[in-house]
Amino acid sequence: MTSEIQWLNIGLLYLIVIMAHLIEHFFFIKYSRKQSNAAPAVLLYFCEVIMLASAVMFFLQQHLIINILLSMYLIFIHLQWFPYNMTGTFYHYLLNVFFHGFILNVIAFYTQTNGITSPILYAIVPVVLFNLGSQLELTRLKQLLAKANISVWLKSSVVISFIFALIAIVLGVYYSIPSSSYYLVQITFILFSLLSILPTLVITNQIEQAQNKINYYSSITLIFTVLYALSYIY
Repeated sequence: MTSEIQWLNIGLLYLIVIMAHLIEHFFFIKYSRKQSNAAPAVLLYFCEVIMLASAVMFFLQQHLIINILLSMYLIFIHLQWFPYNMTGTFYHYLLNVFFHGFILNVIAFYTQTNGITSPILYAIVPVVLFNLGSQLELTRLKQLLAKANISVWLKSSVVISFIFALIAIVLGVYYSIPSSSYYLVQITFILFSLLSILPTLVITNQIEQAQNKINYYSSITLIFTVLYALSYIY
């Protein structure tokens, strides 16, 4: 394993993920919200070109297994809409957690260390659990935006998402012990994570507020992941 930060790998993977999210948003607006005029094709083509070019550069530096995992992720970005729209289904929810919560984190770790160990796979569990909760509520909010009937299995998504987040925080602290920072980083992780998930208990049933909550979930997922990583290291 290497101890040096691989900045090029970080930059390429970040660019790939950002472009993939923009492509997902494009497809969501066009095929779920049925607003073709609000999703210009030129934006899709631009994102696709940047994403594929970044992926090719990334592939040239990585192990075959990592390239296969990333290829599966890129294929999933498109297959969730083609040949039919599977978004909003329980199957799609599980795939979202698998790729966004697990696969991307495995790829990110491998690109920095050139190896995956059992302790690291266990350490990813809190991130996966946090994604299990956030993706559940995000699925409900996207159904709301698409003006679709809310699925029965999403009726209690707000509470279930919060419970998953709490479990993720507890496990995150567990995997972060012992500490080399006199537990200052762990305390920061707990406080900021708890404060950030409290607003998610507010039930959103209005279309106007749904997008704001989606954006908020994206922010707190990033906050949780970064603070947990720091807590795990220090």
